[in-house]
Amino acid sequence: MNGSHYLRRALCAFTLISALSMALPTLAEDWSQWRGPNHNGIVSDSSLRLPLEASNIKPVWTFNTGKSYSAVTVNGNSLYTMGAANSKDTIFCINTKTGKPTWTYSYPFTKREFGGDPNPTSSTSTPVYYDKRVYALSREGTAYCLDAAKGDLIWKADIAKETGATMPQWGYSGSPLIDGSRVLFNVGHHGVALDRKSGNVVWKCKGGTSGYATPTFYTIGDQKGVAFFNGEGVVGVNSATGSLYWEHTWKTRFGVNAIDPVFYQDSFFISAFDASHRVSVANNTPTIVFKSRHLQNTFVNPILIGDYLYGNSKGRLVCMDMKTGESVWDSAGLGNGTLIAAGSHLIALTEKGELLIIDANPTKYTELSRTKVLESACWAHPTLVNGRLYCHTLEGELVCLDLSGGK
Repeated sequence: MNGSHYLRRALCAFTLISALSMALPTLAEDWSQWRGPNHNGIVSDSSLRLPLEASNIKPVWTFNTGKSYSAVTVNGNSLYTMGAANSKDTIFCINTKTGKPTWTYSYPFTKREFGGDPNPTSSTSTPVYYDKRVYALSREGTAYCLDAAKGDLIWKADIAKETGATMPQWGYSGSPLIDGSRVLFNVGHHGVALDRKSGNVVWKCKGGTSGYATPTFYTIGDQKGVAFFNGEGVVGVNSATGSLYWEHTWKTRFGVNAIDPVFYQDSFFISAFDASHRVSVANNTPTIVFKSRHLQNTFVNPILIGDYLYGNSKGRLVCMDMKTGESVWDSAGLGNGTLIAAGSHLIALTEKGELLIIDANPTKYTELSRTKVLESACWAHPTLVNGRLYCHTLEGELVCLDLSGGK
């Protein structure tokens, strides 16, 4: 047996033991893009001390960014997020060990008035790290590319103006999506692709109104594409050329198309304030598989584990069978709370600031722990990296919690 083969076997054994016992810390994936390493809200972080009790939750640091809907991305010891104060948006790079800014980059915005928004001046999009650069999108539709180490501006592009798009009612909020040499943005009918190094336009849609979701990669049969949830439905696009493969029209009340489409087999699931659809796609023709009112997501992205979807339906945590659209179980009390998953456990953060650890069990609701961790509302999805949970409140309070029990 050669040395490298022995090392591989040893590493595999160590990983398996750690996952089963959840007693030893492992190096979890970075969370360098929206919704984590696989863009699905799930990480395989086994450094959590479960079942999680209050004594195992250690506040590490807090920092205020200004008002924000922005979540957090993490690469190594650097955390990236956005906040707004004094008519300026600021992109932050924060040291995850100290909670202190490494650098900031600010730009002014004109008066923001968004009716029905409790925080109309807030930042919205979540920055993305890739290859020593940070990409972000302003609420007004300007893309920014910054040096990840220093925060220097490399390029910016007014892509809302470039496409002639109509701004959605509450501004742009989808995060950038890296696609090889391109970076994609949900602006207009079916987005725009920029060269990620130069900021030059690779392709663009013409006009239209986007939704609030982030572009999502998909594979249906032999077709690999990217889906844009715009103001009137979902569009499947060739990410290299911008040409349309298919389009599913779906107008919703208030036009809050904010949930990233969830792809399941050769279909996708979309949801909004008053309904949800599962839609199959064959020969570039979308066909509705079911309509359901059991899982009505507004802006909290659901988690797909196996054949079951776990999500926030008007304040209730629901487990829905993706094959049938039927609810298996539901539990009240989530409010506008958010949801991610670590392995087979759901991590929910209620609107009242309670941290819930729930067994991702499709047969019954099993709550393993509930602990108060925040004093103000948090609508941003939390981020979990190496046993540390990062939560960002509407008022801009960024909180780092150690959930590893000091391991």
